[in-house]
Amino acid sequence: GMLTVALVGGDGGSIAADHVLVAASDDPRVVKEVHVTMYHVLWELVHVFFETPGVIA
Repeated sequence: GMLTVALVGGDGGSIAADHVLVAASDDPRVVKEVHVTMYHVLWELVHVFFETPGVIA
């Protein structure tokens, strides 16, 4: 019952998750920077959803 989000690089490979966010690059430095940005955006969205009454209902 848990929502899963996978942050992957390259071609994404094969992974079992509800949502897969792909940083389509073979350069690990680019993948890391994209993942850090994705993580921060997701973190902010979670906070908005939990801090705003009635949004999840």
